[in-house]
Amino acid sequence: MLHAWGCLDPRWRMVALVGTRGAHRDSLHLAHELAVELCEAGFVVVSGGAIGVDAAAHEGALAAGGCTVAVLGSGLQRLYPERNWDLFRRIARQGAVISPHDADVPPRRAHFPQRNRIVAALAEAVVVVEAPARSGALNTARHARALGLPVLAAPRGEGALGLLRRGAGLVQSGDDLVRVLQGKPARRMSVQGATPDEQEVLRLLVRRGGMALDEVAGLLGWRISRAAMVLLRLEVAGQVRSHAGGRFRRTSDDR
Repeated sequence: MLHAWGCLDPRWRMVALVGTRGAHRDSLHLAHELAVELCEAGFVVVSGGAIGVDAAAHEGALAAGGCTVAVLGSGLQRLYPERNWDLFRRIARQGAVISPHDADVPPRRAHFPQRNRIVAALAEAVVVVEAPARSGALNTARHARALGLPVLAAPRGEGALGLLRRGAGLVQSGDDLVRVLQGKPARRMSVQGATPDEQEVLRLLVRRGGMALDEVAGLLGWRISRAAMVLLRLEVAGQVRSHAGGRFRRTSDDR
């Protein structure tokens, strides 16, 4: 049984946007924008009601005047996290806050995998916006794969990059996502042999060690966007890893 605060319409087509609580600012912006574009295309956003990516996705749906559903790991009289109480109130006006637990059940660690399973089961596709190597969002993606649903990821965090290496669709804009929901093939991040640009970046990292994005672009005389895309491809391929402070190093140099 699912308990609901608000209302659910069986005709809704839902898409899950999930990710880490400790997301970077650009990931929060992406989650918000994806939610806006989904709602404008007639879809409903479902997520886990947590701080970070989940909250940004719910906020984007509300800002677009669309519907959104939050699935909780606690009862509806023990809303968690408490700091999102106002968000839950607004979600219930434009969608629903739902829980598989009795009203007075507190949040417990064991409840969240169940919540993730429900998020996946409600959705037509699951998008991981940002995820470290250990993340509840990856649990949601595993449930989605078991259900035969499309899994997509933005290239943010080691967990999300791992999904891309294993064949998840690439999401960098709402167009990428709507394309899949229309039945078209997802974009894939190539991890094949290094291109001339990638070889040039790798040679530079061999000479210089850890470097920031703007340093790579400046020394090679490239636009930031070009350098960022090359580093992204190398990171997805497992040849480069980003570290604290936004510096990139060859993976082999970390051993």
